[in-house]
Amino acid sequence: MQVSDDEIKSVAKEVIYYKGQPYSQTEFNFTYVNALYYLENKGATQKQIQEFEKLVEDAPIKGGHFNRYSGD
Repeated sequence: MQVSDDEIKSVAKEVIYYKGQPYSQTEFNFTYVNALYYLENKGATQKQIQEFEKLVEDAPIKGGHFNRYSGD
């Protein structure tokens, strides 16, 4: 199987949605790890994985932080 660059961006966008308020760090981490697992199993190249990681890393944290009251 092959993963398109558009799919890499789409999966990153889904993960970025959970990056910050109102979500907890745990919710974000869960989504991030599942997305990586999905991309790896679908056949993403190492370069595509790195692009995914960079897109997520470079995105700002919504509200400046994660939900502190979630028990994390």
